[in-house]
Amino acid sequence: VNDVKILENLTDNTDSNGNPPHSIHIYVNGGATKDVATAIFNSAAAGVLTVGDQVSTLDDDGGTPHEVRFDYVSQVPIYVSVAVTTNNDYDNSNDNESIYDAIVEYLTSLGTGETVNVTKLYQYIYDIDGVTDISEIKIGTDRNKLAFVNVDLTPYQIATSDNGLIALSVNGGDYSHQIPSLQKSKPTTDTTATFTLK
Repeated sequence: VNDVKILENLTDNTDSNGNPPHSIHIYVNGGATKDVATAIFNSAAAGVLTVGDQVSTLDDDGGTPHEVRFDYVSQVPIYVSVAVTTNNDYDNSNDNESIYDAIVEYLTSLGTGETVNVTKLYQYIYDIDGVTDISEIKIGTDRNKLAFVNVDLTPYQIATSDNGLIALSVNGGDYSHQIPSLQKSKPTTDTTATFTLK
């Protein structure tokens, strides 16, 4: 699990997010469903109501089954268009890919709910040898509606990216990966789930 958001409703009423009274709604980024559910079951107070679309049934020490619910955060693909000018220190055979890698590095470093700050991309791209000017950076969640504006995410969304979502122009020429069809998937870098519930 790469990130966890916990929404507790300790009141006697349904909260503004639709969560029932005396419940916890846990959002995770990554992790296998069974592993996450087990971590929640082992951490949450006995009898607490869990909320979410992901469901696992686990037995307590006495063999009584309990339903454990949670949700995965919503992954939001971020499209990027960049135009740069370079000098002789720029190696087209390698540095084009380095720009892609730098952009993906920033976007995938963001945590759940963090705003995608368009100006942050400048420092990542200028770190590439031979880049002398960045004449355009545009981002967005729709590749046909990119702009030089930040992308605000909800507390339960997370930015995702890969090379196929980036259009790059170097010295006026296009160098772009084909944008693939997007598939929803759960990150599986680390399937060990750890929670501390208070």
